Amino acid sequence: MSAPDLEKHYSSGQLLERIEAGLRQSGLDKSSLEPKHLGPLEEFHTGGRPATQYLFSTMEIAADAHCLDVGCGIGGSARCAAVELGVKVTGVDLMDEFVAVGNTLSEWVGLDHLVSLSQADVADLGDADRSFDVAWMLHVGMNIEDKAALFKAVADALRPGAQFGIYDVMRTGDGDVKFPMPWASNAGQSFVESEDAYRGYLVDAGFEITHSESRREFGLEFLAKLKARSAGGPPPLGLHLVIGPDIGVKIGNMAASFTNGTFAPVQMIATRR
Repeated sequence: MSAPDLEKHYSSGQLLERIEAGLRQSGLDKSSLEPKHLGPLEEFHTGGRPATQYLFSTMEIAADAHCLDVGCGIGGSARCAAVELGVKVTGVDLMDEFVAVGNTLSEWVGLDHLVSLSQADVADLGDADRSFDVAWMLHVGMNIEDKAALFKAVADALRPGAQFGIYDVMRTGDGDVKFPMPWASNAGQSFVESEDAYRGYLVDAGFEITHSESRREFGLEFLAKLKARSAGGPPPLGLHLVIGPDIGVKIGNMAASFTNGTFAPVQMIATRR
């Protein structure tokens, strides 16, 4: 998806203000904010923080690792890694607003010494030649048409033997889907592909796939809980602050695609050869 399309779908220009308002409504003050307080809103992939923790648990991430978060959003997964694993994380995202908000949130919770986010095209990581020990991306590939270039850029950024964790929505059937989705307003902005397609791109980029699993049932359970929690209206701090006021429609369409077997969240681990 192009930068203008991403901006139109994701950005309001007022994300930080909405988060600040949510904090006030929750009785939280920036001066005493802790990373756990941001959990309900900062990881907007299927499953949120538990999905991130599960991905990390299946990877080999040393305490002194320098990690690359590809398509970092507002830095939720990066801050999770910094807090729980003690690692240094560099995040890149095409969205200026996400990067600015993410760096501000890291400052507020005292993690800016470990987490640094930058605006960049994830398929063009510049001078990151083999400088990272680990990389991951969570629900990013659905916005990327040229995954071959994306995975080649990640491979070039990783040292040999480094792991790359992927958690994306992938195509698992031939059914129809409705839009909008959390990642796309219409079909022209969505680039969901099959696990086999991912495997081909990864192998061609210099990776060996060491693990893959469907997280469909986990995803359906998460979406059902999210719907139940939102029945009385959204909480002050929640995914609606990032995904937008039509979050119910987007989540409903995604849940339908999981239920009918057309899409599913899939996790893969690949090792740089």
